[in-house]
Amino acid sequence: YGGNTAVSEWEFLTGSTMAFMPAGSIAYQQYVKNGDNSLVSMLEKQGYHTVAMHPYLENGWSRKQAFQKLGFDKSLFIEDFKQEKLVRSYVSDEEFYETIIAEFENKEKDEPLFVFGVSMQNHGGYVNETFRSHMKATNLSEEYEDVNQYLSLLRITDEALETLIDYFENYDEDTIIVFFGDHQPRLNDGFNQEIGEDFEFTKYKIPFFIWKNDSATEDRYIDLTSINYLPAMMLQEAQISLPPYYQFLLKAQEDIPAIHAYGYCTENGYHKLTEMDEADKQLLDSYWMLQYANVFDKQISSNIFNG
Repeated sequence: YGGNTAVSEWEFLTGSTMAFMPAGSIAYQQYVKNGDNSLVSMLEKQGYHTVAMHPYLENGWSRKQAFQKLGFDKSLFIEDFKQEKLVRSYVSDEEFYETIIAEFENKEKDEPLFVFGVSMQNHGGYVNETFRSHMKATNLSEEYEDVNQYLSLLRITDEALETLIDYFENYDEDTIIVFFGDHQPRLNDGFNQEIGEDFEFTKYKIPFFIWKNDSATEDRYIDLTSINYLPAMMLQEAQISLPPYYQFLLKAQEDIPAIHAYGYCTENGYHKLTEMDEADKQLLDSYWMLQYANVFDKQISSNIFNG
């Protein structure tokens, strides 16, 4: 809630979960090492060219070093963007998506490409006096300008996202877009109190979608999952042969559809990590052993993670 973007990035790029890591730790800065098994190494073994991009400073969360250690072929930061379309002095999502599209337009035909992008337009805080909010939250006890500014930024993102989807709808190679939030915004405490009594749980929830430019794909709705499962879901939708590790993630997701640093969910509701029953404990112990082997013990075969 309100920050630690790098945690979400690490969970997506490795299929790991902060549930098993020391409280307050940042894997990008503490645990990522050269040659780590990750979504990047797995896709590179499949012949993918891999690109990471973030339209801001390269030293944030030690991203430049983390991207290098995870094995990305190429990384783009603020100096690699034209910075012609800014919102609140940040590179807009419109320009960010245009840069993603340029990577696809400039690649070799039929060369598989994986782009991992972390946008910047909607970064907190939401008190910029030069930005004019054009969306407003209603039916509240008072007007919260930070909420209005955040909602207005979301609207700008929605408009830019339509352009991105439109482009890839007509793209002549199979393409998947995985879109997810890194964390909830830190907004006025009064607003948080008004939106519901279950905020202690919902403040960790973020939206996501997986979209394919395949007209034969049927729409599905998934009520709840967590970021650590998204790479396995993406690979499955891409019909890429799953290494054992990602097969395990999909199997674990059936019984524990969501897990994060503060708890996990089952069909029986939300549970604290300190209160798991024996069946959940056995499953999560297996998950932790696989994660530990990848993060700390390099004796395990990389085939388990990369195929």
